[in-house]
Amino acid sequence: MTTKYVRRLIRWSQWGWLLLLPNLLWPGLAWSQQADHRALEKAMRVFNLQNYEEALPLFEKLKSSAPNDPAVNYGLGVSYLASPDPTVQAKALEPLEVAANNKGEAVPNYVHYHLALAYHQAQRFTDAMAQVDKFEQTAPKNDPLIAKARMVKAQARNGQWLMANELPVVLMNVGPTINSSFSEFSPLVNADETMLVYTAVRADDKVKGGRPMESIYQAKGQNGQWNTPARVELSTQAQNTGAVALSPDGQQMLLYTGTADGNGNLYQAKLHGKNWQGPSPVDAPVNSNHLENGASMSADGTAIYFASNRPGGFGGMDIWMMEKDERGQWGRAVNLGPSINTDANEEAPFIHPDGKTLFFHTDGPRSIGGLDVMKAMRIRGEWHDARNAGYPINTVHNDGYFVMSPDGTKGYFASNRPGGFGSMDIYFLGIPAELNMIPLTMLKGRVVSGEERTPIPTTIKVINRETSEPIQNVYSSNAVTGNYLIIFPPGKEYDLVVEAEGYQPQLVTIKIPHQDYFYELYQEIHLKPIRQFDEIVGQEVSVKNAFYDTERPQQKVAVDSRFAKEVSLVKDSLDLYELMDNIIASEDAEAYNYLMELMLATNPTGEVPMENAPEIQVASGEFYYEDAKSGKPLALDATKSSPKPVTASSDPKPVQVDVTKVYFAVNKSDLQAEFAKQLDPLVAQLKKNPSLKIEISGYADATGDREHNLRLSNERARAVLKYFNDRGIPRRRIVAKGYGQTSQEALYKNDQDKQKDRKVEIRLLSVL
Repeated sequence: MTTKYVRRLIRWSQWGWLLLLPNLLWPGLAWSQQADHRALEKAMRVFNLQNYEEALPLFEKLKSSAPNDPAVNYGLGVSYLASPDPTVQAKALEPLEVAANNKGEAVPNYVHYHLALAYHQAQRFTDAMAQVDKFEQTAPKNDPLIAKARMVKAQARNGQWLMANELPVVLMNVGPTINSSFSEFSPLVNADETMLVYTAVRADDKVKGGRPMESIYQAKGQNGQWNTPARVELSTQAQNTGAVALSPDGQQMLLYTGTADGNGNLYQAKLHGKNWQGPSPVDAPVNSNHLENGASMSADGTAIYFASNRPGGFGGMDIWMMEKDERGQWGRAVNLGPSINTDANEEAPFIHPDGKTLFFHTDGPRSIGGLDVMKAMRIRGEWHDARNAGYPINTVHNDGYFVMSPDGTKGYFASNRPGGFGSMDIYFLGIPAELNMIPLTMLKGRVVSGEERTPIPTTIKVINRETSEPIQNVYSSNAVTGNYLIIFPPGKEYDLVVEAEGYQPQLVTIKIPHQDYFYELYQEIHLKPIRQFDEIVGQEVSVKNAFYDTERPQQKVAVDSRFAKEVSLVKDSLDLYELMDNIIASEDAEAYNYLMELMLATNPTGEVPMENAPEIQVASGEFYYEDAKSGKPLALDATKSSPKPVTASSDPKPVQVDVTKVYFAVNKSDLQAEFAKQLDPLVAQLKKNPSLKIEISGYADATGDREHNLRLSNERARAVLKYFNDRGIPRRRIVAKGYGQTSQEALYKNDQDKQKDRKVEIRLLSVL
């Protein structure tokens, strides 16, 4: 295994290293009762050397004469599994079932392990897991195949789930112009899809020793139709050379060249006219003394992602990354970590032009079987756990080398699934015309303050009312516009805890209705302080929700079916930026451009005629701080609305005709005891009837200037307010105001009449 091709061929045999039987010399001949012992001995000798290709015809001949011999059937079944051809692998099921059902002493316990592989290949995942359990029950605890058997079981579970949740995508073999009876893989396409570069093996391409050699081929195309490919002539032609990355303009290519010791390095070539020049090694320290066999460059050329088995990884091949410094030199190699890499092999990285979406393939426990395409998202600088790209992109066969077009509408990858032209073929991935509608709601809102409706800096926390669990992300409104954006799934209620500068935390309850498409909810939260004199004693909040798109289906935003599989990423996080990352990878340019427009808009609700919306919810209320429970936000249920705001102070009416009056000394605001006693009956009446409010009006005589008299009247009204408040009447039930002097004519009153103007009048009011 000194070349990159042979390394891949073992893995492409589908079960490759999973088939190896360490330290086993199968002595099945001693218990065979039916087969020709001399012929069986020859077949088993080759089998024990793990030369399954040569053993296969020997066992086939024995099967014809001894169809039920368990030893013959076991050797035949394992030899079938070792084939690189899936159609040949499928033949393993029948003989392995015969061997397992007639096991006896002629067949080792490994038959359950290999039968699990055959069931898995046939997509009989439940049967495969049952055979793994049988193998584990009888195998020695230190048997090295136990770990491999458990991985088969994990892959079977993956297959059950992923195939039950099939993606509605379009897959097509690109056809015989490109594919052949040999292997074609690692497809690379430039931005306008006029150039396809790929790696292939041909019968006439040999390295020293006669082994097949990898070479690079290039085809021109238009509208998905490719012309006859031509081999790319390079100075490395005598060695295994494969294409691994292509720049969007098709002018630069990264490639791999193998070495005689089984390692290999990355090279770069440039297109000059119609010919490729080079290649030259990629600058150090990307290459090492170990194997680097795949890479992808970021769109701006400042980062490279590559596969390597260098020390410091998690095992096998890992995905690493390097960035260029300010001098244009490559920095330190950074392993992408356990969210991407495992102790299996992770290879063929492809970083999308968005710089946040990474594809690669793996042969580990996250696959359905063989190689599987994986996808990972980088969000706020951190790579989230890679996920299987799903069925039918991935199958129980080998599927890898995935690349995506810059606009996100097409993909290309390689697979050895049945129905192709040969070993590995190149396939096209497309999105169906009938796109699913994603039932998400985009809440586009703003927070404004005061009579001038000035935007204010705000943070918004989201709580799921059903679970009482807070959503991890905290949203911040734009400090200049007051705008915010949040994404919600349908059919749930949420509490928005709005924390704005100068206000107590305000809790606003909203209900996201059930719907089957993507639409917008416009929201405006208007906060106003409630003042009593120069003191802020509470706040008034008004919430308007305008559901435009529920009545205008022509404005629904289409999000494609592949994005539907990403909804789970936002159901719990409600993270707009994570949603943006998912849309970028979801192959929906319309949704991407739409969201970008919304994010960059200076005022998403400013142009919305809230009062004329087809469906609108309006809710408002007054909240006094003395009523608030310690540590609890002030709560307003915006799901309970009315045609116009209704507050506790709307249209108060007098309860009684009589007005209680208290008087004050000249230029004084102290409440005298003789008058204070007159207020006690009013206190008792207010406590008896909680629906009553009280109106306090302060006055002064005409002596002095108007500003002084207005201030004095306020102080007198405040003194009476304090009397009621100290006796348990909350401020929300009190309206107090100073009106200054009674009139200019009062200036000419005598002292006795002026005394009557130094007063506070108290009226009981009803809000019923």
